[in-house]
Amino acid sequence: MNEPLKKSLFKLVSEPSQKLTNEEIQNANERFTKTIRTNSQSENNYS
Repeated sequence: MNEPLKKSLFKLVSEPSQKLTNEEIQNANERFTKTIRTNSQSENNYS
């Protein structure tokens, strides 16, 4: 997983004092999920 994506998602969830919108959390989660799917598909192609 690329570092900027990892930082964006984990930064959002690890800073409780920061006020987040549902949209920000949803967007970060969607990017994270898309990356996981892409990485999983790539790994399956090497099997």
